[in-house]
Amino acid sequence: MSAINCFAAEADTAVSSDNALQTALTSFTDALTNVQGNILQFIVAAIPTALAIFGVVVAVTKGIGFVKKLLGKAS
Repeated sequence: MSAINCFAAEADTAVSSDNALQTALTSFTDALTNVQGNILQFIVAAIPTALAIFGVVVAVTKGIGFVKKLLGKAS
């Protein structure tokens, strides 16, 4: 039977705390970059819908004000 070293260092890389810290920092930076990209994709996907809803709200508000103004002048 043989044992498998799961966390063995590569042959050309010495095990040190600086190396481990750099690897963790690189992984963390890559993860944050991925999250940033995903958030920007969600924002870009939501902008058209948000603008349409905003336009409808403004149009309805202005329309109600216009109708009230017309009814006020008619009396």
